[in-house]
Amino acid sequence: MREDEIPFEGLEELVDKFLLDRKKEYVILTEALNNKEFNTIKDYMHKWKGFCRPYGFGPLVELSVDLETYAIEKSYPNCEKKLAEIKKYLDSRSLKST
Repeated sequence: MREDEIPFEGLEELVDKFLLDRKKEYVILTEALNNKEFNTIKDYMHKWKGFCRPYGFGPLVELSVDLETYAIEKSYPNCEKKLAEIKKYLDSRSLKST
């Protein structure tokens, strides 16, 4: 596990909810991409890159930065590829309570 995948002290108990919320938002992001709503993607990624690290989702910060850039560029293929990487990352993280 990477150092940036360890939640900040006091946030450990919130990791499961955080992960579930990001998975729900992923659905919104894929719908936004299908509708070419790049501003929606950009707005979500701007938020994600700011608050993922404290919950132990450092790699998601990097992915969010890239996806935000692609959304600004309105690059559908790059957004699609980066969303697939985000899905793979989210799926690789298991809930602590399971």
